[in-house]
Amino acid sequence: MGETQPDRIVRVEGDGTVTILAEDEDSRAGSPCARFDNGVGATADGRVAFVATHHDRHPRRLPDRRRTTTTTVATEADPTIEEIEFFAPAVNDAGVVVFRAVRPRPPGDRRATVRP
Repeated sequence: MGETQPDRIVRVEGDGTVTILAEDEDSRAGSPCARFDNGVGATADGRVAFVATHHDRHPRRLPDRRRTTTTTVATEADPTIEEIEFFAPAVNDAGVVVFRAVRPRPPGDRRATVRP
């Protein structure tokens, strides 16, 4: 069984206004997000980057959300990304998002994979 705790990513403004940026399926039925990974990156201008597991066939994505628009920055469906690792992404005011990922090995590469 998977985790069933309702999860949200929210922004709280200085005046106490709360804006829901993303919700998992336990929080809102029909959400494309099954769950969120650990950690969120945020900027002063309202950008938020997070890793979410989606319900489609390429489950892990790194969205960048700015106020009301969510854009997928990276996905494990990309042939240059084998895995988006379980580390918090970072984002700056210029919109540059950084994250930790594993590249696929070239065909025939039999070297051992060293994991942290």
